[in-house]
Amino acid sequence: MQHNAAIVLFPAADSTTLIIVALCFVLLFGVAIGADRMRRWREDQARIKAEWQSVGAIARDKSLSESELALVKRLAEKWVPDHPVKLVTTRAVFSDTAVKELAATRAKGDARAYRELGVELRDIRERLGMDYVPYSKPIDSTRDLYEGQVVDLGPASGGKGLAMRVATVDEAFFYLALVTPGKDEPVDWREGTDFSFTMWREDDAVYRWKTRLDRIEDKPARWVFDHVHQLAREQKREHYRVRFDQTVDIELVPAPMDENFEGIESAVPVARIRGRVTNLSAGGFAVEVNQALPSKVCLRLTLPLKRIGDARGTARVVSSSLLAGGRMGVRAEFVHLNEGAEDRIAKYVLEWQQYQIARPAAKPAL
Repeated sequence: MQHNAAIVLFPAADSTTLIIVALCFVLLFGVAIGADRMRRWREDQARIKAEWQSVGAIARDKSLSESELALVKRLAEKWVPDHPVKLVTTRAVFSDTAVKELAATRAKGDARAYRELGVELRDIRERLGMDYVPYSKPIDSTRDLYEGQVVDLGPASGGKGLAMRVATVDEAFFYLALVTPGKDEPVDWREGTDFSFTMWREDDAVYRWKTRLDRIEDKPARWVFDHVHQLAREQKREHYRVRFDQTVDIELVPAPMDENFEGIESAVPVARIRGRVTNLSAGGFAVEVNQALPSKVCLRLTLPLKRIGDARGTARVVSSSLLAGGRMGVRAEFVHLNEGAEDRIAKYVLEWQQYQIARPAAKPAL
């Protein structure tokens, strides 16, 4: 059987044909890119629409007023239009947005509008639960000051200083009052001058900053200062402290009246509670609990240090203070550590120190 093969001859391509083919490819590629961008745009619009619905739901849940919700919507549309829900769910985003809006308002020269905006933003922050900084955690702004906190201050140029207490805080200013009303009232302080501040934050660190005295109010007497967003932080402790965020079971054991803690590890607990340990050092820890502790008790607990192992010890209460939401912040000092616990804690703290020095290297698997 004989087979004949046919030869197919394509016409020779000229420059016009090549250009047309190239344009077709470019067109198809452009259509593909356009279709992908359209798909992403539609997905983004659907996500943003869903986030706005979440904003409304959160506003209702937090009992925001109509005017407060209107302000939230205006700020979200202006500053975070692509992620509106972050304004009501992320503390850093809310703070950054508040700073930008206040700066824009102040630039217009309307002092009254600036003050009113500061108060309204503070009300919103509190309703959203973004006004609380966990006990012993570092702060990064004077907006994180709380009522009753004591600060030392004096004119930056020199002169007599004194201790004052925080009377209140809004998003525009923080307000100070005399520790003892009517006593040691400064008579030579002038509005518009700079002041230097020093503050010891309980179980945290010493903070220093400078800011301007905006005005002095009467009835009641209050000194009103601009906020600062960069605070110099100095940790001054016998033992280096690191962050620790674990909820643990705590046994309350009777503290000896003579403060002789020998044998405290075998004392019978009188109660058990839950608490969240917020920082840890070789010398002790800070813990948040939901109720006031009885007087004269020690805290016995096991600290889960993950791959390093558990560390069990007993600590005496050094101090306690009322926190936002009715919680109690407690500082405790170890009076007994079980065998190996001290080494495990020291290793944990050391690895966290090395991590802090090596940042932004990978976080240790603790």
